[in-house]
Amino acid sequence: MKKIIRRWRDDRDVSRYIEAREWGTAWVAWQQASTLTELGELTAQWLEGTVSCLPMYIGAPAPETKPLIGHLAAYNRRGYVTHQSQPGTPSRDGWAQRAWVHGFGTAELADRIESALLDNDLIVCTTPPGGDNPTRICVTVNDGRAYTIGGAMRASYLAEQYREEIPAALPALLNAWQIEVIDPVWGRNDLLWQRLDRVLPARYAPQAVMS
Repeated sequence: MKKIIRRWRDDRDVSRYIEAREWGTAWVAWQQASTLTELGELTAQWLEGTVSCLPMYIGAPAPETKPLIGHLAAYNRRGYVTHQSQPGTPSRDGWAQRAWVHGFGTAELADRIESALLDNDLIVCTTPPGGDNPTRICVTVNDGRAYTIGGAMRASYLAEQYREEIPAALPALLNAWQIEVIDPVWGRNDLLWQRLDRVLPARYAPQAVMS
């Protein structure tokens, strides 16, 4: 869904990021958001192109994300604040991907997703707030080696990365469950989204976060 800008590693990206922070109205909205609901709405608006940035990221979603935007925007408006995602892609020139989505939600949502996906081979990993032993699963392989690793993020990492970007919403993020769904079949790109659509259907229109 996005790539994290590592601060001070790339002068061009850092310059664009700082400019967005200082001048962008989107930056103000992220600073003022204080709940998972508000984070989800802003993420949905970024996916749809009406918000220009995410915390630690400036620019539009990756091209591979475009076919997933309708799914992901709906999930964010139903309480599942997505953080990373990718489609399943068949192996080509040593590169292959598993369909995968990682995000944040309540304990009730984690239980609902976990229970609803028990009748198939999708993998659901749920991690409570403060979980210090996250599961790590390879979701992208490149030339025979693990390239992208899925898994829950430690609370210390979340605090370090996002305390300046979403200061008001950081407590909500740290107190949320991390919910991850992975299709174990390399290249399959329909089952995960179809099943999550049943759990998190789009039932209402976008709501404004900022007046």
